[in-house]
Amino acid sequence: MSTRSFFSRCPFHFLFLAVTLAMLGAGTVRAETLLYEIIFKGEDGSTPRDWQKAGAPEDADQFTIRKGVYRADAGKDFVASWFSGNDLKGQPSDTWTDYTVKGVVRLSGEAMTGVLARFKSPTEFYHARIKGTGAKATFELYRIGGMNGSVALQDPAQINYPPGESWRIELTVAGTNISAKLFDTKGELIASLSGTDSLYKSGTAGVRVFSRNFAAVVESLTVTAP
Repeated sequence: MSTRSFFSRCPFHFLFLAVTLAMLGAGTVRAETLLYEIIFKGEDGSTPRDWQKAGAPEDADQFTIRKGVYRADAGKDFVASWFSGNDLKGQPSDTWTDYTVKGVVRLSGEAMTGVLARFKSPTEFYHARIKGTGAKATFELYRIGGMNGSVALQDPAQINYPPGESWRIELTVAGTNISAKLFDTKGELIASLSGTDSLYKSGTAGVRVFSRNFAAVVESLTVTAP
């Protein structure tokens, strides 16, 4: 019997086969494991629970929770802030190795706002950020610190970021592969950067802002492992 004849006589067998193959294909998609998530709710003027921050006092002191977001709108230098507690499995966050940190951010003017991964110290981590607004804005991926100083892991991507929109940054560290993606408010991919680096092998996640007297805002942060 020909294949065509078989399927024409047994349409339900063909449908079952198609559905089975589709299910098998879907089964190859790996589920992510949630390690940590936070929406920055809390008392105005406070630092998120189990978080630390570093920067000049006049800069760090004004990077606080306000009206349900983690916000800075004054400052003349960078402020880094990171999660220092245990994850949902009870493991210390500074032991994380391969994972993705997703941060929903927004900014205005010439501010810079982004996420960090494999944080070792306030001067040692991987960092993905939006710099500036409008047609002159860029999306950037850096290794901060190291023997030879900070380096861009790929040339910045030119983007057109509308001031005040909530965009999502995803920074993934997997072995020596460091990559970052930027999604707009509709969830559409705007830019993608990647590079390789072997300096930092583990560490926690967090955020880094430079308000330049504009608004630098982080709405939420999620960390997942493959």
